[in-house]
Amino acid sequence: MPRKATDIGLPDQLNVMLYGDFGAGKTTFATTFPKPILFFDIDDRHQTYAGVEGIEYETYKDTGRRPEAFKRLMDDIKEYQEGSEYKTVVLDSISTMLKIIKYDILGRVGTSSSANEGLTLPQWMQVTERMEEIFELLRGYDTHTVIISHPQMFQDEITGEIKTLTMLIGKKFPQKAPIFFDEIYMCFTERNRDTDEEEYLIRTQSTRREPARTSMNLRDDNGRTIPILDEVEPQNFQHIMSKVEEARANPEDFIKQVKKERGIK
Repeated sequence: MPRKATDIGLPDQLNVMLYGDFGAGKTTFATTFPKPILFFDIDDRHQTYAGVEGIEYETYKDTGRRPEAFKRLMDDIKEYQEGSEYKTVVLDSISTMLKIIKYDILGRVGTSSSANEGLTLPQWMQVTERMEEIFELLRGYDTHTVIISHPQMFQDEITGEIKTLTMLIGKKFPQKAPIFFDEIYMCFTERNRDTDEEEYLIRTQSTRREPARTSMNLRDDNGRTIPILDEVEPQNFQHIMSKVEEARANPEDFIKQVKKERGIK
């Protein structure tokens, strides 16, 4: 028997992509997700969450001539998927993962920082296939999954506009990748004019240049989608989920208040 959409409650698990510049707070934001958390730490960023209770991690780094980090990453992702005791798994980050995939395909460890330098077209396709496999494996976890990436700039071939996309190899895959994620947040910092302190924030809705998306929405009596999250929110997952829970508990009052605040008729 078909299920009713009105019975859908808060998600037990979310697939989230976080992207932004270095120092934008992505890894620290990931530590605010439900614990215990397992980090697949490819960036070697464990000092960022040193001393935080409820976090465990594995690191992946090719140090010899023969690459082994990618194979170990894949083995661990598959192993921890079975009967996972974690509430959140984090892959940090795609940008460095591209390197270890490249090294695995070439059969040697290099020094180039370019993800696709030295790859033939068939090898480039192998990279894409391996990334898709990892995304699918992580989607199979019965936990929240957080994928961290850095941004890169692309020029739209049709409009000529410069756009910011996640750092995934190729020109088409970064635009396809969002289908793997429920939430896509762009992380950034902004100085608070009142306190003169740096604030760590996320953008939840797309701009012309920066993709973002949230599935945390309500619908009004006219069937219009009303986002629960503001366009900009603090980097705190508990804050986000509390806001969503409160909105869904009193949807009519929330929609009325949001329409008033945002000038929606």
